[in-house]
Amino acid sequence: MNIPNYLTDKLVDENGELTTPWARSISQLLVELETNLSNEGYVLPQQPTTNINLINEQPKTEGTMIWDSTTKQMKVNDGTNWKVVTLT
Repeated sequence: MNIPNYLTDKLVDENGELTTPWARSISQLLVELETNLSNEGYVLPQQPTTNINLINEQPKTEGTMIWDSTTKQMKVNDGTNWKVVTLT
């Protein structure tokens, strides 16, 4: 999720209108929330297996989750590799 940073610009202009930087930031935040949350809960980011294998070569954060769109499996990173989460 790409949450925008807090802005130090003015929130509203002299006419009481939202400034352009704040309008963009709020718009980006709403898009991210709509993309990553649903009425049913969180939506995992999706990547095909080939991209996940490329991600696996990068330093990663332990506990991150992803949906493998190729194998239709949820995977969690243990700090070293992506592990398939088995749902029973």
